[in-house]
Order: sequence, then C-alpha cells, then structure tokens
Amino acid sequence: MLKLDDKDMKIIEVMKDHGNWSFKQISLRTGIPTTTVHARVRKLEKDDIIKKYTIEIDHQKIGKGLLAHILVRINVNNWKMLINFLKHELKGNIVQEFSKVTGNYDFIIKARFSDMKELEKFLFRMVDETKTIHQTVTLISMGENF
Repeated sequence: MLKLDDKDMKIIEVMKDHGNWSFKQISLRTGIPTTTVHARVRKLEKDDIIKKYTIEIDHQKIGKGLLAHILVRINVNNWKMLINFLKHELKGNIVQEFSKVTGNYDFIIKARFSDMKELEKFLFRMVDETKTIHQTVTLISMGENF
C-alpha cells in the first residue's frame, strides 16, 4: 500500500470534483505550487492511484433516468455465465457496474433504463441467457447523491 501525504490528498480531493482542471487551477485551489501539482499527479497516475478520468452524465437528459440496483442469487456456483453476460452488457448503455457480494445474494448490478419496460426486458433476457438465476430483487432508486 502506498502512503499518501497531505498534498496528495488535497490534490485528489480537488480532482474528484474537478478532474478537467488544469494544474494551475488545482494549484490555486490547494495552495500547492503548480510544478508540485504536476509532479504529484503524474506520480499518482504512474502508481495507478489515479486510474482514469471520467465525466458525470445527466442520465435524465439522455433518456436513462431509471436507476436500478438488482440483487441476484444464482443456482449453485455457476456464476461464470452471469459474469460473462454482465461483462458483455457493460459495453452497452444499461449495466454500469456489478460486484460479487456477501450475504443472501451473490451479485449486485447497477443499471440504467429508459423505463420499466426496458428493465423488464433486461431481467427476462438475463434470466434466459444465463440459465443460472435463482432469484432477483430489484431496487429502484428514487434519487441520487443527496
């Protein structure tokens, strides 16, 4: 595990909300010299602490306002079919992420849909194509990032 100091943490905190800012802008916000910010960011990238830069999308505006978290229990330990299905779905615009979890369920899927009909089609397709689903519970988000 790499040890981060206060300067690294200040830079990371600013970049979490302003990943597109220049080194100069980060420097002004943190009070850390621009050359130090530049060197620290490059080191954070090299050490894979900063893995990628991304954007935040207004999903309502692009017709994907329905956010669902889907809990999945599979039959016996036949999880490879589901993982392959979900990896393929990550390339589309429905599944955003998934994780193997502990507890009463085996996986949790975070997915976005245009409406309930699209969600229903996805669930039926997942059950049909993986042939390994024992049970699902779908939680619909009523809001995000309060």
